Amino acid sequence: MKNTIDNIYDIWLECMNSNFEERFLEPIIKRYSYWHGGTSDSVESKGRSFNAAYEVYIYAFFLGLYANERRPLDGKKRHFSMEMKRWGNVSEDRFKNRKAYPIIQKYVFAALIAKTEIDLLAIDRGDLSIDSGVNELMKTLCEYANGGFYLMADKMENVPDYFDGNSAFIDFLHQNINI
Repeated sequence: MKNTIDNIYDIWLECMNSNFEERFLEPIIKRYSYWHGGTSDSVESKGRSFNAAYEVYIYAFFLGLYANERRPLDGKKRHFSMEMKRWGNVSEDRFKNRKAYPIIQKYVFAALIAKTEIDLLAIDRGDLSIDSGVNELMKTLCEYANGGFYLMADKMENVPDYFDGNSAFIDFLHQNINI
C-alpha cells in the first residue's frame, strides 16, 4: 500500500489541472496575488497579500476544506499552468527572501486522500488506475478551492474591501473553520 500511495503522490505532483472558475480571476486571484510569475520584490512592495497566484488558491482550498464548503465548478474554467510539484518551489538565486514549502504539498495531498472517495485497495490491486484516482483527488482539490472562493466572494459582496486589512485572511479563516 505504501508504494501505491507514493505512486499516487508522485503522479499527483505532476498534475497541472488545478482549475477554478474564471469569475474569481480578477476580483480575487489577481487582486490579492501576482498572476503568472513571481518576482524578487516582496509581496508588500507589490501591494499583494500573496506572492504567487497558487498561494491564494491554496488558501481558498483550506478555507473551503475547513468550512466544509465543497462546490462543483460551473461556468468557464481556468487553470494554473503549473504542476503541483512546483507550487512553493522557488529558485533561491531569483527569490532571495523566499523559502520553498513542500510540506504544504504533503498537507494538501493528505487532506485530499482523507476527503476523496477512492478505493486505494483497488488501485493497489490494479483494478483501478492510478490516473483515475489522481483525477478524483484533483476534482476534490478544485471543488474545495471553489467553495473557498465562493466564501470569499460572498464576503466581498457585502464588504468589498474586507480582505484589504492586515489580518483579514487569517481572521476570515478563523471565522469559517468548522471544527
